[in-house]
Amino acid sequence: MSRQNDISGLRPPLKPQTKLSTSMTQAQFDNGYWYATELTEFAKTIGIPSASRLRKDELEKAIKVFLKAGKIESPAKRSLSTSGIKDVEQGLSLSLPVAVYTNDKETKDFLEREAQKLVPGLKKKSGARYRLNRRREEQLVKGVKLSYGDLVKEYVRLNLTKEPFAQIPHGRYINFMSDFFAGERGGTWEQALCAWKKLKKLDVPKNYRSWVRLNLSSKQM
Repeated sequence: MSRQNDISGLRPPLKPQTKLSTSMTQAQFDNGYWYATELTEFAKTIGIPSASRLRKDELEKAIKVFLKAGKIESPAKRSLSTSGIKDVEQGLSLSLPVAVYTNDKETKDFLEREAQKLVPGLKKKSGARYRLNRRREEQLVKGVKLSYGDLVKEYVRLNLTKEPFAQIPHGRYINFMSDFFAGERGGTWEQALCAWKKLKKLDVPKNYRSWVRLNLSSKQM
């Protein structure tokens, strides 16, 4: 039987999420849920270089280093330069080398279309695109030459993977939703989204375990 999915009965001493500031602790930062735009603006105020070109996970790492040690450094090992003609402007093809990649709709559509040619009816697996992008960056940093055909093959492989992907080591929406549906038999999307929206406003770890503890506590009040 599914647990009751309403945490509206939560009462103090639960604290709301702390606002981003240079005086917050690393734990308070970890317990928060921050949009990429918020992180970018905060990173700029504390002097993190190339903040507007960093991914959300890279911004998080850089800010945590600052909060812990007061250091300013960029966690990006990849090149942040976007100079040169974008690959998509040259006309995407399987033989085209990956040089100036853009994560835009045209590129995404190309990968999806070519993947479907290799495996008709291929179903998208949650998290596959994210891992494809990280894999691409890692390979290019190591000096591995990649073509768009290589990206398509890797995307197909990721989508066909039967085992669950290892979770990203940070309290994230995608991890919460995955764990919610695994733990809540018969849970609906609306219930999961409602639970997430309430959880992310509180100063607690953003994961399913926290939601279960808070939900049980509310029932005992």
